[in-house]
Amino acid sequence: TGVLPIPKLSANSETLIAHSNAQAREAGIKLLAEMCQALGSKAPLQSIVDKLKTSQQSQLDSLLDAQPSANVPSRRLRCKMGEPVSTQSPEEALAALKKSQEENEAKMHAARPRVNLFKVLPQTCYKEKMKLDKWSEKVAALDALITSGGEQPYKLCLPSGSVNYTPLIRELRQLLSH
Repeated sequence: TGVLPIPKLSANSETLIAHSNAQAREAGIKLLAEMCQALGSKAPLQSIVDKLKTSQQSQLDSLLDAQPSANVPSRRLRCKMGEPVSTQSPEEALAALKKSQEENEAKMHAARPRVNLFKVLPQTCYKEKMKLDKWSEKVAALDALITSGGEQPYKLCLPSGSVNYTPLIRELRQLLSH
């Protein structure tokens, strides 16, 4: 966002709030309050607010009650002098936060290496459990398959000469048909 870089700050605010230093925790609560004011409510940052201790939540509530709307900046960087102060509405700030989160998730997904399921799967109990008769054993095999896929959203190797998903899909369809 223009005045308050909410996407960058929200990524680090949880660390400040959980810090062992009381002054750092205090700064984290004030930072969270400033972000809530900029966004217009606590709802967009509810995942962070839910992790606060009761005393921290009451401190945040008192800060928001004392000043429910965002501060207008009183100082400017020299490089920004002469430019008009740009403030965003809570809706614009929330949209920027969501967009930044989506972009960050896309970058992280793109940076992750693809998982070759057929190199990882033999190291698990998948084949042995699939051969057993009990449904609970087959569920354990499916859990091993899911775990082998890595972090969600899954990023698997594309089908090729060495990576053929057809037998695996056939085996899963056969399991589901019973």
